[in-house]
Amino acid sequence: MNASPADPGDHSPSTRTGASSGLLNVCRTPRGATQNDPAAASTGSSSPYVSRTRRWRRSAVREPPSLCAKRGVPAVGARQAVTMAGDVYDPFARGPFPVGVHLLQARDGARDRVFPAEVRYPGRPGPHPLVLYSHCSGGHRRSATFLTTHLASHGYAVASLDHSEVFAAELAPHDGETPEQRAARIEAVVASRVPDLRFLLEYVLGDVPRVEVDAHRIGLVGHSFGGWTVLAMAGIEPRVRAVVAHAPAGSTDPLPGVLPVPLTLDWNRDVPTLFLAADDDVPIPPAAVRNVFDRTPGTKRIATLRRADHQHFVDDVEGAHEAVRTMAPPPEGAWMVAATRPMTELCDGDTAHAFVRALTLAHLDATLRANPAAARFFAGDLSAELAARGIDAEVG
Repeated sequence: MNASPADPGDHSPSTRTGASSGLLNVCRTPRGATQNDPAAASTGSSSPYVSRTRRWRRSAVREPPSLCAKRGVPAVGARQAVTMAGDVYDPFARGPFPVGVHLLQARDGARDRVFPAEVRYPGRPGPHPLVLYSHCSGGHRRSATFLTTHLASHGYAVASLDHSEVFAAELAPHDGETPEQRAARIEAVVASRVPDLRFLLEYVLGDVPRVEVDAHRIGLVGHSFGGWTVLAMAGIEPRVRAVVAHAPAGSTDPLPGVLPVPLTLDWNRDVPTLFLAADDDVPIPPAAVRNVFDRTPGTKRIATLRRADHQHFVDDVEGAHEAVRTMAPPPEGAWMVAATRPMTELCDGDTAHAFVRALTLAHLDATLRANPAAARFFAGDLSAELAARGIDAEVG
Protein backbone atom coordinates (compact mmCIF):
# COMPACT_ATOMS: atom_id res chain seq x y z
CA MET A 1 0.00 0.00 0.00
CA ASN A 2 1.16 3.49 -0.77
CA ALA A 3 -0.98 5.63 1.51
CA SER A 4 -0.35 9.30 1.96
CA PRO A 5 -1.87 11.31 4.81
CA ALA A 6 -1.36 14.56 2.95
CA ASP A 7 -2.08 13.48 -0.64
CA PRO A 8 1.06 15.25 -1.93
CA GLY A 9 1.02 16.80 -5.35
CA ASP A 10 -2.72 16.49 -5.74
CA HIS A 11 -4.32 19.43 -4.00
CA SER A 12 -6.53 20.43 -6.92
CA PRO A 13 -8.41 17.69 -8.78
CA SER A 14 -8.16 18.05 -12.52
CA THR A 15 -11.15 18.97 -14.65
CA ARG A 16 -10.08 18.85 -18.24
CA THR A 17 -12.08 20.99 -20.58
CA GLY A 18 -11.39 18.88 -23.65
CA ALA A 19 -13.71 16.11 -24.78
CA SER A 20 -11.86 13.46 -22.83
CA SER A 21 -14.93 11.25 -22.79
CA GLY A 22 -18.09 10.85 -24.74
CA LEU A 23 -20.15 13.11 -22.52
CA LEU A 24 -18.28 16.23 -23.63
CA ASN A 25 -17.61 17.03 -19.97
CA VAL A 26 -21.19 18.26 -19.53
CA CYS A 27 -20.75 17.25 -15.90
CA ARG A 28 -18.30 19.91 -14.75
CA THR A 29 -16.97 20.20 -11.21
CA PRO A 30 -14.97 23.41 -10.57
CA ARG A 31 -11.29 23.04 -9.73
CA GLY A 32 -10.17 22.74 -6.14
CA ALA A 33 -11.91 21.32 -3.10
CA THR A 34 -15.65 21.37 -3.39
CA GLN A 35 -17.81 23.44 -1.08
CA ASN A 36 -18.75 20.44 1.07
CA ASP A 37 -15.42 18.67 0.89
CA PRO A 38 -14.46 17.36 4.33
CA ALA A 39 -10.93 16.74 3.07
CA ALA A 40 -10.49 20.48 3.48
CA ALA A 41 -10.65 19.97 7.25
CA SER A 42 -6.88 19.77 7.38
CA THR A 43 -6.65 23.35 6.09
CA GLY A 44 -8.99 24.75 8.69
CA SER A 45 -12.31 24.41 6.87
CA SER A 46 -15.19 23.37 9.08
CA SER A 47 -17.63 20.73 7.93
CA PRO A 48 -20.78 19.71 9.79
CA TYR A 49 -19.90 16.09 9.08
CA VAL A 50 -16.17 15.77 9.62
CA SER A 51 -14.16 16.13 12.75
CA ARG A 52 -10.60 15.13 13.46
CA THR A 53 -11.74 14.59 17.02
CA ARG A 54 -14.75 12.60 18.17
CA ARG A 55 -16.91 15.68 18.72
CA TRP A 56 -19.92 15.80 16.43
CA ARG A 57 -20.65 19.23 15.00
CA ARG A 58 -23.94 20.30 13.53
CA SER A 59 -24.71 23.54 11.76
CA ALA A 60 -28.00 25.18 11.03
CA VAL A 61 -29.02 24.96 7.38
CA ARG A 62 -30.98 27.75 5.77
CA GLU A 63 -32.36 27.08 2.34
CA PRO A 64 -33.91 29.60 -0.04
CA PRO A 65 -37.40 28.86 -1.33
CA SER A 66 -37.03 25.98 -3.75
CA LEU A 67 -38.51 25.64 -7.21
CA CYS A 68 -38.61 21.92 -6.46
CA ALA A 69 -40.94 22.50 -3.52
CA LYS A 70 -44.68 22.22 -3.73
CA ARG A 71 -46.80 24.93 -2.19
CA GLY A 72 -47.88 24.53 1.40
CA VAL A 73 -45.18 22.04 2.40
CA PRO A 74 -42.11 22.49 4.60
CA ALA A 75 -38.74 23.48 3.18
CA VAL A 76 -36.01 20.87 2.96
CA GLY A 77 -34.27 22.24 6.03
CA ALA A 78 -37.21 21.32 8.27
CA ARG A 79 -36.13 18.38 10.41
CA GLN A 80 -38.74 15.65 10.41
CA ALA A 81 -38.73 12.04 11.53
CA VAL A 82 -40.25 9.39 9.32
CA THR A 83 -42.41 7.10 11.44
CA MET A 84 -43.45 3.83 9.90
CA ALA A 85 -45.00 0.99 11.85
CA GLY A 86 -43.39 2.17 15.06
CA ASP A 87 -39.91 2.61 13.61
CA VAL A 88 -38.24 5.96 13.15
CA TYR A 89 -36.18 6.00 9.97
CA ASP A 90 -34.87 9.25 8.55
CA PRO A 91 -32.43 8.90 5.64
CA PHE A 92 -32.57 12.68 5.09
CA ALA A 93 -30.85 13.43 8.38
CA ARG A 94 -27.14 13.25 9.04
CA GLY A 95 -25.95 10.04 10.55
CA PRO A 96 -24.71 9.76 14.15
CA PHE A 97 -21.03 9.22 13.36
CA PRO A 98 -18.20 11.70 12.73
CA VAL A 99 -16.43 11.07 9.46
CA GLY A 100 -12.74 10.60 8.77
CA VAL A 101 -11.04 10.95 5.39
CA HIS A 102 -8.11 8.70 4.54
CA LEU A 103 -6.19 10.04 1.52
CA LEU A 104 -4.37 7.57 -0.71
CA GLN A 105 -1.97 7.38 -3.61
CA ALA A 106 -3.00 3.96 -4.91
CA ARG A 107 -0.48 2.38 -7.26
CA ASP A 108 -1.72 0.03 -9.97
CA GLY A 109 1.45 -1.78 -10.97
CA ALA A 110 -0.22 -3.63 -13.83
CA ARG A 111 -1.00 -0.35 -15.64
CA ASP A 112 1.77 1.76 -14.09
CA ARG A 113 -0.69 4.35 -12.80
CA VAL A 114 -0.96 6.03 -9.42
CA PHE A 115 -4.55 6.92 -8.60
CA PRO A 116 -5.39 9.79 -6.25
CA ALA A 117 -8.04 8.16 -4.06
CA GLU A 118 -9.69 8.45 -0.67
CA VAL A 119 -11.87 6.58 1.76
CA ARG A 120 -14.45 8.32 3.95
CA TYR A 121 -15.26 6.27 7.00
CA PRO A 122 -17.38 6.52 10.17
CA GLY A 123 -15.87 7.19 13.56
CA ARG A 124 -16.72 3.82 15.03
CA PRO A 125 -15.19 0.32 14.90
CA GLY A 126 -15.82 -1.72 11.73
CA PRO A 127 -16.26 -3.70 9.69
CA HIS A 128 -18.31 -1.27 7.59
CA PRO A 129 -20.33 -1.93 4.43
CA LEU A 130 -18.25 -0.69 1.50
CA VAL A 131 -19.51 1.68 -1.20
CA LEU A 132 -17.47 2.66 -4.26
CA TYR A 133 -18.29 5.98 -5.93
CA SER A 134 -17.61 6.59 -9.64
CA HIS A 135 -17.58 10.20 -10.85
CA CYS A 136 -18.90 11.69 -14.07
CA SER A 137 -16.96 12.77 -17.13
CA GLY A 138 -15.16 16.00 -16.27
CA GLY A 139 -15.42 15.16 -12.58
CA HIS A 140 -13.10 13.75 -9.93
CA ARG A 141 -13.16 11.71 -6.74
CA ARG A 142 -14.63 14.61 -4.72
CA SER A 143 -17.42 15.48 -7.13
CA ALA A 144 -20.15 14.39 -4.70
CA THR A 145 -18.83 14.75 -1.17
CA PHE A 146 -22.31 15.87 -0.08
CA LEU A 147 -23.30 12.25 -0.69
CA THR A 148 -20.18 10.27 0.17
CA THR A 149 -19.85 12.02 3.53
CA HIS A 150 -23.55 11.51 4.28
CA LEU A 151 -23.18 7.78 3.66
CA ALA A 152 -20.09 7.62 5.87
CA SER A 153 -21.93 9.40 8.68
CA HIS A 154 -24.45 6.55 8.55
CA GLY A 155 -21.80 3.87 8.96
CA TYR A 156 -20.53 3.17 5.43
CA ALA A 157 -16.94 3.22 4.21
CA VAL A 158 -17.03 5.11 0.91
CA ALA A 159 -14.09 4.90 -1.50
CA SER A 160 -13.55 7.03 -4.58
CA LEU A 161 -10.73 7.74 -7.01
CA ASP A 162 -9.88 9.98 -9.92
CA HIS A 163 -10.58 7.84 -12.97
CA SER A 164 -7.73 7.34 -15.42
CA GLU A 165 -8.86 10.03 -17.87
CA VAL A 166 -8.42 12.68 -15.16
CA PHE A 167 -4.65 12.28 -14.82
CA ALA A 168 -3.22 9.75 -17.33
CA ALA A 169 -1.25 11.70 -19.95
CA GLU A 170 -1.94 9.14 -22.66
CA LEU A 171 -5.68 9.74 -22.31
CA ALA A 172 -5.49 13.52 -22.57
CA PRO A 173 -6.59 15.31 -25.76
CA HIS A 174 -3.82 17.07 -27.63
CA ASP A 175 -3.50 19.71 -30.31
CA GLY A 176 -3.74 18.43 -33.84
CA GLU A 177 -5.52 15.26 -32.79
CA THR A 178 -7.05 13.54 -35.82
CA PRO A 179 -10.57 12.06 -35.73
CA GLU A 180 -9.03 8.60 -35.73
CA GLN A 181 -6.74 9.45 -32.82
CA ARG A 182 -9.61 10.98 -30.88
CA ALA A 183 -11.77 7.89 -31.45
CA ALA A 184 -8.96 5.62 -30.26
CA ARG A 185 -8.38 7.79 -27.18
CA ILE A 186 -12.06 7.80 -26.24
CA GLU A 187 -12.17 4.04 -26.70
CA ALA A 188 -9.26 3.78 -24.27
CA VAL A 189 -11.04 6.07 -21.79
CA VAL A 190 -14.14 3.87 -21.88
CA ALA A 191 -12.06 0.71 -21.59
CA SER A 192 -10.29 2.03 -18.48
CA ARG A 193 -13.42 2.80 -16.47
CA VAL A 194 -14.39 -0.61 -15.07
CA PRO A 195 -10.77 -1.70 -14.49
CA ASP A 196 -10.28 1.51 -12.49
CA LEU A 197 -13.18 0.64 -10.20
CA ARG A 198 -12.18 -3.02 -9.86
CA PHE A 199 -8.68 -1.91 -8.92
CA LEU A 200 -10.12 0.38 -6.25
CA LEU A 201 -12.20 -2.48 -4.87
CA GLU A 202 -9.20 -4.78 -4.52
CA TYR A 203 -7.08 -1.98 -3.07
CA VAL A 204 -9.60 -1.10 -0.36
CA LEU A 205 -10.28 -4.73 0.47
CA GLY A 206 -6.58 -4.92 1.23
CA ASP A 207 -5.17 -3.30 4.31
CA VAL A 208 -6.10 0.39 4.20
CA PRO A 209 -5.08 1.81 7.59
CA ARG A 210 -7.89 2.78 9.98
CA VAL A 211 -10.58 1.41 7.66
CA GLU A 212 -12.09 -2.03 8.21
CA VAL A 213 -14.63 -3.04 5.56
CA ASP A 214 -17.06 -5.90 5.11
CA ALA A 215 -16.20 -7.75 1.89
CA HIS A 216 -19.66 -9.33 1.86
CA ARG A 217 -21.57 -6.02 1.72
CA ILE A 218 -20.41 -4.03 -1.31
CA GLY A 219 -22.39 -1.39 -3.18
CA LEU A 220 -21.68 0.90 -6.12
CA VAL A 221 -22.84 4.47 -6.76
CA GLY A 222 -22.09 6.48 -9.90
CA HIS A 223 -23.19 9.56 -11.81
CA SER A 224 -23.46 9.92 -15.60
CA PHE A 225 -20.38 8.20 -17.08
CA GLY A 226 -19.91 6.91 -13.54
CA GLY A 227 -23.46 5.56 -13.62
CA TRP A 228 -22.55 3.63 -16.74
CA THR A 229 -19.38 2.45 -14.99
CA VAL A 230 -21.15 0.98 -11.96
CA LEU A 231 -23.81 -0.71 -14.10
CA ALA A 232 -21.11 -2.25 -16.31
CA MET A 233 -19.14 -3.42 -13.29
CA ALA A 234 -22.16 -4.98 -11.58
CA GLY A 235 -22.52 -7.38 -14.49
CA ILE A 236 -19.02 -8.80 -14.09
CA GLU A 237 -18.23 -8.42 -10.38
CA PRO A 238 -20.15 -11.03 -8.33
CA ARG A 239 -19.33 -9.37 -5.00
CA VAL A 240 -21.46 -6.33 -5.80
CA ARG A 241 -24.81 -6.51 -4.00
CA ALA A 242 -26.39 -3.12 -4.69
CA VAL A 243 -26.14 -0.34 -7.30
CA VAL A 244 -27.32 3.28 -7.44
CA ALA A 245 -27.07 4.96 -10.85
CA HIS A 246 -27.55 8.74 -11.06
CA ALA A 247 -28.52 9.82 -14.60
CA PRO A 248 -26.44 7.00 -16.12
CA ALA A 249 -25.13 6.89 -19.67
CA GLY A 250 -25.72 3.72 -21.66
CA SER A 251 -28.94 4.35 -23.58
CA THR A 252 -29.25 2.48 -26.87
CA ASP A 253 -30.40 5.76 -28.43
CA PRO A 254 -28.05 8.48 -27.11
CA LEU A 255 -28.52 12.09 -28.12
CA PRO A 256 -26.06 13.81 -30.50
CA GLY A 257 -22.76 14.53 -28.79
CA VAL A 258 -23.22 11.82 -26.16
CA LEU A 259 -20.95 8.86 -26.67
CA PRO A 260 -22.89 5.67 -27.51
CA VAL A 261 -21.18 3.60 -24.80
CA PRO A 262 -22.29 -0.02 -24.99
CA LEU A 263 -23.93 -1.45 -21.90
CA THR A 264 -24.61 -5.16 -21.65
CA LEU A 265 -27.18 -5.84 -18.96
CA ASP A 266 -27.59 -9.60 -19.24
CA TRP A 267 -26.79 -10.13 -15.58
CA ASN A 268 -27.06 -13.69 -14.33
CA ARG A 269 -28.09 -12.65 -10.82
CA ASP A 270 -30.27 -10.10 -9.07
CA VAL A 271 -28.45 -6.89 -8.13
CA PRO A 272 -31.02 -4.46 -6.66
CA THR A 273 -30.59 -1.18 -8.52
CA LEU A 274 -31.88 2.33 -7.91
CA PHE A 275 -32.03 4.80 -10.79
CA LEU A 276 -32.27 8.54 -10.15
CA ALA A 277 -33.06 10.89 -13.04
CA ALA A 278 -33.48 14.64 -13.50
CA ASP A 279 -36.55 15.94 -15.31
CA ASP A 280 -34.67 18.70 -17.20
CA ASP A 281 -31.47 16.77 -17.83
CA VAL A 282 -30.25 17.85 -21.28
CA PRO A 283 -27.62 15.21 -22.26
CA ILE A 284 -29.25 12.27 -20.43
CA PRO A 285 -32.98 13.01 -20.15
CA PRO A 286 -35.42 10.78 -18.27
CA ALA A 287 -36.21 8.84 -21.46
CA ALA A 288 -32.53 7.86 -21.76
CA VAL A 289 -32.46 6.73 -18.12
CA ARG A 290 -35.69 4.80 -18.64
CA ASN A 291 -34.09 3.08 -21.63
CA VAL A 292 -31.38 1.70 -19.34
CA PHE A 293 -33.83 1.02 -16.52
CA ASP A 294 -36.11 -1.05 -18.75
CA ARG A 295 -33.20 -3.24 -19.87
CA THR A 296 -31.85 -3.80 -16.36
CA PRO A 297 -32.87 -7.20 -14.97
CA GLY A 298 -33.98 -7.99 -11.45
CA THR A 299 -35.09 -5.76 -8.59
CA LYS A 300 -35.08 -2.07 -9.54
CA ARG A 301 -36.53 1.30 -8.62
CA ILE A 302 -36.58 4.68 -10.34
CA ALA A 303 -37.29 8.24 -9.21
CA THR A 304 -37.08 11.52 -11.13
CA LEU A 305 -36.46 14.93 -9.57
CA ARG A 306 -38.46 17.65 -11.27
CA ARG A 307 -36.88 20.94 -12.40
CA ALA A 308 -33.41 19.44 -12.13
CA ASP A 309 -30.67 18.89 -14.68
CA HIS A 310 -27.50 16.86 -15.13
CA GLN A 311 -25.54 18.92 -12.61
CA HIS A 312 -27.95 18.34 -9.71
CA PHE A 313 -26.02 15.23 -8.64
CA VAL A 314 -22.72 17.00 -7.79
CA ASP A 315 -21.56 19.20 -4.92
CA ASP A 316 -21.70 22.70 -6.37
CA VAL A 317 -24.93 22.43 -8.36
CA GLU A 318 -25.16 26.10 -9.19
CA GLY A 319 -21.48 26.49 -10.09
CA ALA A 320 -21.38 23.34 -12.22
CA HIS A 321 -24.58 24.34 -13.98
CA GLU A 322 -23.25 27.78 -14.91
CA ALA A 323 -19.95 26.23 -16.03
CA VAL A 324 -21.89 24.18 -18.57
CA ARG A 325 -23.92 27.18 -19.74
CA THR A 326 -20.76 29.16 -20.42
CA MET A 327 -18.45 26.45 -21.80
CA ALA A 328 -17.28 26.32 -25.40
CA PRO A 329 -18.22 22.80 -26.53
CA PRO A 330 -17.23 21.04 -29.73
CA PRO A 331 -19.75 21.48 -32.55
CA GLU A 332 -21.64 18.27 -31.80
CA GLY A 333 -22.33 19.46 -28.26
CA ALA A 334 -23.30 23.06 -28.96
CA TRP A 335 -27.00 22.25 -28.83
CA MET A 336 -26.65 21.11 -25.20
CA VAL A 337 -25.42 24.50 -24.06
CA ALA A 338 -28.24 26.23 -25.91
CA ALA A 339 -30.82 23.87 -24.41
CA THR A 340 -29.65 24.24 -20.79
CA ARG A 341 -32.12 26.31 -18.79
CA PRO A 342 -30.99 29.11 -16.45
CA MET A 343 -30.45 28.03 -12.87
CA THR A 344 -33.16 30.45 -11.75
CA GLU A 345 -35.71 28.19 -13.47
CA LEU A 346 -34.49 25.04 -11.79
CA CYS A 347 -34.40 23.32 -8.43
CA ASP A 348 -31.84 24.62 -5.93
CA GLY A 349 -28.88 22.51 -4.95
CA ASP A 350 -29.94 21.93 -1.34
CA THR A 351 -33.20 20.32 -2.40
CA ALA A 352 -31.46 18.16 -4.98
CA HIS A 353 -28.91 17.04 -2.41
CA ALA A 354 -31.65 16.03 0.02
CA PHE A 355 -33.30 13.94 -2.71
CA VAL A 356 -30.07 12.22 -3.73
CA ARG A 357 -28.78 11.63 -0.19
CA ALA A 358 -31.98 10.15 1.19
CA LEU A 359 -32.85 7.82 -1.67
CA THR A 360 -29.30 6.60 -2.18
CA LEU A 361 -28.87 5.87 1.53
CA ALA A 362 -32.27 4.19 1.85
CA HIS A 363 -31.55 1.89 -1.09
CA LEU A 364 -28.20 0.84 0.34
CA ASP A 365 -29.73 0.36 3.80
CA ALA A 366 -32.51 -1.79 2.36
CA THR A 367 -30.12 -3.98 0.37
CA LEU A 368 -26.72 -4.12 2.05
CA ARG A 369 -28.12 -3.98 5.59
CA ALA A 370 -31.53 -5.58 5.01
CA ASN A 371 -32.96 -2.75 7.11
CA PRO A 372 -36.75 -3.31 7.29
CA ALA A 373 -37.45 0.37 7.97
CA ALA A 374 -35.59 1.32 4.80
CA ALA A 375 -37.61 -1.24 2.86
CA ARG A 376 -40.84 0.24 4.25
CA PHE A 377 -39.61 3.70 3.25
CA PHE A 378 -39.69 2.60 -0.37
CA ALA A 379 -42.81 0.47 -0.02
CA GLY A 380 -44.82 3.40 1.34
CA ASP A 381 -46.01 6.52 -0.46
CA LEU A 382 -42.57 7.78 -1.39
CA SER A 383 -43.89 10.66 -3.50
CA ALA A 384 -45.86 11.95 -0.53
CA GLU A 385 -42.88 11.53 1.79
CA LEU A 386 -40.71 13.56 -0.57
CA ALA A 387 -43.42 16.19 -1.05
CA ALA A 388 -43.73 16.54 2.73
CA ARG A 389 -40.11 17.66 2.67
CA GLY A 390 -40.55 20.09 -0.18
CA ILE A 391 -39.16 17.77 -2.86
CA ASP A 392 -41.13 17.47 -6.10
CA ALA A 393 -40.34 14.10 -7.64
CA GLU A 394 -41.96 11.35 -9.68
CA VAL A 395 -41.52 7.83 -8.38
CA GLY A 396 -41.84 4.73 -10.52
